[in-house]
This record gives sequence, structure tokens and C-alpha cells, in this order.
Amino acid sequence: MTASLAARHDARLAPAALASWGAATSALIDPGAWWVAAGSGLLVVTAVLALAATRLGRRVGLGGDGGGDGGVDAGVDGRPDGGVGRTGRRGGVPGPGAHPARPAIRALGAIALAGAAAGTVVVSVAAHEHVRRAGLLGDLVSGAATAEITGVVASEPAPVTSDPGSPGGVASSGPRYRMVVQAETVIGRGRTGAAAALVLVLVGADVGTAPEYGARVEVAGRLAPTAPGDREIALLVARRPPEVLAPPGTPDAVAGLLRRSLAIAAADLGADVSGLLPALAVGDTTRVPQDLTTAMRAVGLTHIMAVSGAHFAIIGTCVLGLTAVMRVRRRARVLVLVPVMAGFVLLVHPGASVLRAAGMGAVASIGLLLGRPSRAVPALAATVIVLLVADPWLARDYGFVLSVLATAGLVLLTGPLTERARRVLTRPVACAISVPVAAQVVCAPVIVLLTPGIAMLAVPANLLAAVAVAPATVLGVLTALVAPWWPAAGTVLAHAAGVPVWWIAQVARRTAAMPGATLGWPTGPGGAALLAALTLVALVVLLRLEPAQPDDARPRGRPRGRLRARSGGRRGVSARSYVVVLVVGVAVLVTTSGVLRARLVSSRGPAADWRVVACDVGQGDGLVMRTAPHHAVVVDVGPAGGAMSACLDRLGVRSIDLLVLTHFHADHVGGLDEVLRDAPVARALVSTLHEPAAEAAAALRSLADSRIPVEEPTVGEPGATGTAGDVRWTVLWSPRKATPAAALPTSSGGAVVRSTSDGAGEESAPNDAGLVLSLEAPELRLVALADLESGAQDDLVAALRGSTSSSPPRLVDVVKVAHHGSASQSAALAELLGARVALVSVGRDNPYGHPARTALDLYEHAGAAVLRTDSCHDIGLSVADGELVLHAGCPGPS
Repeated sequence: MTASLAARHDARLAPAALASWGAATSALIDPGAWWVAAGSGLLVVTAVLALAATRLGRRVGLGGDGGGDGGVDAGVDGRPDGGVGRTGRRGGVPGPGAHPARPAIRALGAIALAGAAAGTVVVSVAAHEHVRRAGLLGDLVSGAATAEITGVVASEPAPVTSDPGSPGGVASSGPRYRMVVQAETVIGRGRTGAAAALVLVLVGADVGTAPEYGARVEVAGRLAPTAPGDREIALLVARRPPEVLAPPGTPDAVAGLLRRSLAIAAADLGADVSGLLPALAVGDTTRVPQDLTTAMRAVGLTHIMAVSGAHFAIIGTCVLGLTAVMRVRRRARVLVLVPVMAGFVLLVHPGASVLRAAGMGAVASIGLLLGRPSRAVPALAATVIVLLVADPWLARDYGFVLSVLATAGLVLLTGPLTERARRVLTRPVACAISVPVAAQVVCAPVIVLLTPGIAMLAVPANLLAAVAVAPATVLGVLTALVAPWWPAAGTVLAHAAGVPVWWIAQVARRTAAMPGATLGWPTGPGGAALLAALTLVALVVLLRLEPAQPDDARPRGRPRGRLRARSGGRRGVSARSYVVVLVVGVAVLVTTSGVLRARLVSSRGPAADWRVVACDVGQGDGLVMRTAPHHAVVVDVGPAGGAMSACLDRLGVRSIDLLVLTHFHADHVGGLDEVLRDAPVARALVSTLHEPAAEAAAALRSLADSRIPVEEPTVGEPGATGTAGDVRWTVLWSPRKATPAAALPTSSGGAVVRSTSDGAGEESAPNDAGLVLSLEAPELRLVALADLESGAQDDLVAALRGSTSSSPPRLVDVVKVAHHGSASQSAALAELLGARVALVSVGRDNPYGHPARTALDLYEHAGAAVLRTDSCHDIGLSVADGELVLHAGCPGPS
């Protein structure tokens, strides 16, 4: 680089932004009134430090008493290092009279600024928490009471297609949707009170019947507390669809009309285009096909579907370009730009993520569109601080993290990377490549925390898609603006927008299908740290390359691209810095090697000697036990979408000796058709309770069409036990009432138990009617608990204990925890089973609060290592020398 990044960018606000982030995260983990005192104390301390820095600066001559160094310190007078001081020196180089107190003054100033920002954020968290939890709503949430809430719909209702068996009042079958409501009043336990908090609402109805964004609604149901640090204070499972008390206000109504008109105009363009166009233009992802979403995720294109800073930058660029063509004066352009951007915020709905995107887009515009990178860094830092003060929950939002990192990468790295790439490329091509590379390299360590593997084709995919993003966005927005008033013109614009949208969809699908699209990489903090260290080393080496020079300016004989040591006032990265970076990288690798050892083996999937795998099917169940090479027992097939079929393909399962559908909820049987298409099934076991009726009928019809023998086993009777390869299976629980059997399963196999109660209330009947199985291989035993609720689990415990001694032996090595780790668990059953490993099949960011912390603690206290598919993805287990060996993309027990 021709100058160091520090010299080219004013980073004085960066420590304050980082301190704000850390303070918000810490305060949200355990919010309470004591944070007010902590924040206030921090503000007082920082005020004292700032005063001390100011007085010290004046005493040493920086305030004008002479005898100083003449260099102007950025921490005192606000001018950045590198400015020209009274001695005419640049770059912060002190003059002959430099005072030794200057570093202390600078440190005091930085600490004071960071402390002030952190203290303000802490006070903001405490204030938000006080408002959210004050009054009746907080009491009702703590008591998990039934309540009636009146408020405004604060998110676009979205369909929920998984886990229909979650108890609490919603019908166990049929469509469902979720939405966030800004509560205004609450009624419960005979009292009425004001409220000011967000509540996540689940409704058992089709999303097409949902109220519009901005409508005032009344909804009743049972409240459940959310996890600490969540933006919503509670989850409310509605007993009936919400009642609309008032339609949206005029701005929200107009925005809703525009969004619906866009969807209608694009409806006949095919599934990919009709779903992706509203996502690209206004962030409406409800119609995007699931397989297209999966493909875009695999090649790093999902950011296109979310309203991001790029959207605001594109719209802003168009407005500035039009006003420039019209020769509007610069200040007048701003007056035009502000209302246009505000209108776009309303169109895409002004939620937290949109406001975040607007802020990041503004920073990107400052740094890239206006060509002032030196001002972009403080603008980015200031935006982070302001947003965290206004909405501290952004600190725990991965979208916010990625937005900040991507913006920082664009501002800090695009220029230097372009300079290096110009050694072999023209400037336009070098710049086009540098933009996605700069964003990708800084975001990759965080993305690894969210998805398994590294998207190796993310840069070429983004390059190919980038040419279509701007026209698709602009034409999509124009379609939304025109279609309500002139449908024919809207249709023409939608078809025009369909061309670049189709291109983006094809790029995603075709690149995702290429070999090597995803490189296996350990997930979790260890994997992220390793990737960050390697990325840092690579960047240091790359930025040491000599930037391209004009041919007439480059000395003869000097080859392009060589490493050089900088001198003559140009301060570069020294050899000592190389050593420091390499040592840090090696230290990270060594300290995380113990965590990564098991995970590196399985980064591309479970090892070849796997015996049991809990497939990552999202919010659902899909369990596999190998019976022979390419053969397996499969327990449940997850929701629709192909995740279970893909898992079986990864495992090399070509034939299913026994298929068990524990019960007929969609998150357990939805993937049946995909599985049946890919692997023949010799035999199937299903529950005797055919509820929900629609899902049961569809599953049974699919099995019949495939001519698969179907049995409904009853505990203790013929057909409730058998073998598949070297695995012996036993039904431990079936929905029919009966008496306990004579014996408990032992290492030699055999006896079964029979339920004493069906444990099924009206809402939990399908869950408690699930088949519970013991699967016993020569080297390990597994029990799969389906979705049994705590009452049925207690009945199972009673039956097991009634058939053996009061001190039962260790029964199983592995347990599949019931109902995705919901709070409805039996401590007695966890203790009785005494498993070494507890598998929790659960979807990331699911709206049900699964897994519950109490469930995880329960199995951990029982001695199990708890592993979750939402963080580990496919979880493989094998046995070596009598010990269970983990093959999974997680750091270990959680």
C-alpha cells in the first residue's frame, strides 16, 4: 500500500463503537436495574477522565502555553493524526519539544470516549428493560398466564411450516403463521394494564388470512417467556385468529398496496422469479422456493434477498444520478434524497433490520459514492453507536454484525485490493472483483458460525449476480410504484425485471450444483477463530504486495507484484508484524486444536464408520442408525424440503430396512415423499393414532403407493420387536392403553414395556401417541423419545420402573431428546436412561424457544453430553475402543 490503513482512515471512534457493542451484549445477557447504576457510574468515570485529559493537555502546552511539540494530537483537539501541526510535521511525528505525556493524554481521551459510549448504551438497555417489563405484562409473562393483548402488527406475517405439534393452544394440524405485535394493552387474571413491548404471536391459520402490517389487533392465548436477550418479551400461542380492530394507517396501507401489487404483477413469471423479485425489491421472502433459498445460501447470495445497505445505496445512487442529470445543486439533491429514502423505508417496513440497513447504506454511500473513505470509518463507528443506543438488541443480531463487517470491508479493503489486482487486471475489472472479495473475506468467519462450510464459489457467484442486482432492484421498485395505478405498465415492468431476476436464480442454482461449491470447515467459535487467523495472515501478505504503478512511473527492471520493504517515510507492515500475526494465528490454531479435532474429521459430514446420525433437517426429526453398508433404520423424515433425503444421500444410504414414523406431525413426516423417491423401504412402523388427519392420510397414501408393508405395533405384542441387519429394535411406547410388560430391555435384548396411559390431552394427543423405540447395535444402544410430553414421559418411567429393580442399570448410550428439547421434559426419565449423549434435533432461530434451557440442563445434570443440530448440523456417532466418537460440526457438548 502507498500508505498504511491507519494513515488513510480516521479510526478514533472505532474503540468507542467496539466498547458500545460489548456493553450492549453484556447488559442484554442479564438485564436488570443494577445496570442503571453501572452505566451511570461509567459515565461519571469517563467524565472525570475527559476532564483530566483536557487539563493535562493544557498543562503540557497543547492548549497554547508554549513549550510543546507543536504536533496537534487527535485525542485532544479533534484533528486526526497525520494533520499538519505548528511545526509543519505530518503523520503525528512529534517535534523536538514533544512532551512525554502525549501518549497518556491520547489514551485518556480514547478511554473517556469509549467509556461514555458504553455507559450510554448500558443505560439505554436498562431503560428499555424497565419499560418492557414494567406493569402487568411482565407479571403475566413470568407466570406463563393466559392473556389478551391489543397492539399493532410490527412485522410482516410469515408462514410457519414446521413443528405443528408445539403445545399451547394452536391447532395441531393445518397451516400456521407468526407475527410480531407491539403490545399496547394487556388483560389477564382479571386485570387490565398498559404495555410497551414486542410479543411474538403464533396463529393456527393460513398466512393469507393474517392481518396487514400496521393493523391494530386483539389476540388471546397463553404467554411463555422468551430467552434472555431476545427482542420479544414473550411468545403468545393464539387460541384463535386475531381480531382486527383498526386497519393500518395511511403510510402502512399504501406500502402494503404497493407490495401486493408487485407480487400480483410477478405472479405469472414462474416460481423462482415470482418469489425472488419481491425479495430483491422490497425484502418480501415469503414466496421464495425453499430449494432456491438453499442454493443461494450455499453460494453466499442470501444477502441479496434481505433489505440491506446495498438496497439503499442503489436507490440513493439512482436519485443522485437523476438529480445530477437534471443539474440540481448538491444541497438540493440531499433535500430530494432524504424523503425518497424515508419512503423506501416505509415500503420495506421500518423494522430494526431495515433501520440498520438504512444506516449502513448511508455509510456506504459516504465512503464509496462520495469518494471520502477517510470520513467513512468515523461515520460507520458513529452509526454503530447511535443504533446500539436506540436499539441495543442489534448487538445480538447476526445481520447487524454482517452489515457492519461488510461495510467496513468495503471501505477499508476495496481500494488496497483494487490497487494490487491492477497488476494483472484493468481498473474496472479489478474494482469489480475487489468489492465482493473485500466483503466476503471479513464476513466469512461470522458466516461459518451460521452455516457449515465455506462457500468457495461465493465470489464468482456474487460477481455473476452483481450485474443483475441493481436493474432487478430498480425495476422491481418501479413495478411496485406503477402497478397499483397502471396494471398494464406494471406487468411490463415486472417482465423486464424478471430477466435479471431469472439470471440471479440461475447463477445460484448452477453454481450451487457445481462440485466443490462448499468447502467443509469446522463451525462454532473455534472454526471462526481459525478462519479469522488464516484470513488475517493472507491479508497481511497480500497487502505487502507492491501496488500497481503506471508504466511510465515504474522503475525499469522492477517486476510487478514483488514484496518490498517500505522506507522513506512510507510506513508499512514490518517483518516484526509478520511474526506477531503468524504467532497469533498459530496460537489460535493450537488452543483450538482440541476443540477442532473431532470436528475436522466430520466437516464434510459424518465419518465413514458412523453408526448413528441425527440429520440436520431444520425444525423436525430425522434419525438414522446403520444396519449394514448402505442400509439403515430411519426414524422420522423431517419436514418437507428435501433435507432428510439429502442427509441420507450424504450418508450413502441406498436402502431403508425399517422406516419408523413416530407420529404424523409435518415436522416428522413432511419429507416422506422425497425419501421414498430416493431409497426403497422394506418395512414401515407408524402410530395407531392417525392425527393430524390430513398429514396422516397423505403419509399413509404415499406408503401405500410405494407398496411398503405398514404396521401399527402395540407394546408387548407380536410385531413390537424385531431386527434389521445387526440392529435389534423394540417399541417401548405406543398410544394404546395397556399394562406394563414383564421386563426392561437389557444388553441381550428382548423384553418390552407397555404404556399405562396414553398421556394425550386434546392438544398433545399426537405427540403422546408417538412411538418410542429402543435401537440396539452390538456396540451401543439408543432410545428415540419422539415428541412425548412430560406426562407421557412420567408414565413411561413408571412402566419401566415397575418392570425392574429400584436401581436400574444404565439403559442407553444415546437418547434422542423428546420434542426438540422443549421445556416439557421428565427429570425422572432423564435420570433413568442415564445416557452418555443426548441428541436434540432442532431448527436454528425457531419461533418456539426450542431447545429450552431447562431441558438442556436436565440432561446435562443427568450426565449426558448434549448435542444440537441447530449448532452442530449433522451429528454422527461411532464407537472406538468402547468410547463414543463424535463426528459433527460443533465444538462439542453444549
